[in-house]
Amino acid sequence: MKNLLGISLIALFAVSPMMANAAEGDRDAKLTKFGAGAIVLTPHLATTSYVDGAFKASADKIDLLIDDTAVATNGNYIDKGKSVSANMKELDTGLKNVNDVVIEHGEAIETLTGGGEGSVAQQIETALGSVSGNAGDLTKLNTTHKDSLVNAVNDVDSAAKDNSEAIQSINSKTISYVSDWSSPTVITKTIAELESED
Repeated sequence: MKNLLGISLIALFAVSPMMANAAEGDRDAKLTKFGAGAIVLTPHLATTSYVDGAFKASADKIDLLIDDTAVATNGNYIDKGKSVSANMKELDTGLKNVNDVVIEHGEAIETLTGGGEGSVAQQIETALGSVSGNAGDLTKLNTTHKDSLVNAVNDVDSAAKDNSEAIQSINSKTISYVSDWSSPTVITKTIAELESED
């Protein structure tokens, strides 16, 4: 190992500030293998700074490994404080339960989401067809609007109001007549008053 002024170059790189954490799961420092080669015996003893640097590099890798595998908060199927294997087992159990539910209720799920016979979509389509069939052929209406029942009913309502106003106008007309020729007196009444005498 090359030493410069008694300090290992490898130790200098190992203690460089490359372990700063960014957002969870996205770090500047990546967890990589050491890739250590075979031990080569040399007549020189390792310097203290080299040992310190190698220890720091190892500790940083271990800390990064702990950060990458530790669960910070409880989830649906995993819990903080548990080991990776325990959380994987819990997650596997949770996924199996979900799969079992899907298999058990597959027909019901297909009925809700599919478009086949008996599905919700098919039932809605049938119901709409029934409503449309009961409404009849709108093009055969005698109204001005034939695009919807609401517009056709509004046409009828408008025509009824117009007729009502015409009837009121006629009923307000007056007529004069003689009811008894033995004592002729001219009587004037509205059409509405004449109808009320019947």
